Amino acid sequence: MHFGSFETNKIMENSTKEQGGGGGSGGPTEFLVKIYQMVDDPYTDNIVSWSQSNNSFIIKDPDEFATNLLSKYFRHNNFSNFVCQLNTYGFHKIKHDQWEFANEYFLKDQYYLLGNIQGKQTVHNHALGEVERLAFEEEIEKLENEKASIELDISSFKQYLPAKKLHVDNLVQRLEALEYRLNNLKNSFETVLQNPKFVEKMNKKLSSFFR
Repeated sequence: MHFGSFETNKIMENSTKEQGGGGGSGGPTEFLVKIYQMVDDPYTDNIVSWSQSNNSFIIKDPDEFATNLLSKYFRHNNFSNFVCQLNTYGFHKIKHDQWEFANEYFLKDQYYLLGNIQGKQTVHNHALGEVERLAFEEEIEKLENEKASIELDISSFKQYLPAKKLHVDNLVQRLEALEYRLNNLKNSFETVLQNPKFVEKMNKKLSSFFR
């Protein structure tokens, strides 16, 4: 039996009541609810489903996922943006060669835990100027988009062009280098927030970071 949106929402509501409410004060966001609905729908298991361990989910066909599910649930089909949004909610990718994501509170049959998942808030700090803050956030978003794009390329090459091993290896190297730069930038961002005197130094670094 395929549950409609009303039945699905009632099941989730009952699950929350049975467990004494969600862990978060305001309950899960619409983004998290929609992801849970997509993953939990057995009729789309060929596209996205829970992993065997039930503590992560796997997007088996990124193209179909973007075309059919993202457009249905989120009214867009930008897979890279979807991955970036997952990152803001603390989901992490398990493997480079598979679109498997996990969050400690995103578990099968435990919908009530979704309230514990909090999105990263936009940073506001008087020690960091508006221009500098926006520069950091734009660079981080740019790197995360590029990372998601490279990961998608790697997945496509491995699926359709297994003979192109050299090109895949090059993409993996680019991805590893990009992750290193992204982590450095995020760490620098945190340092700036804690040390106002570091702003001037990081402005110079940002100006030459992507030359």
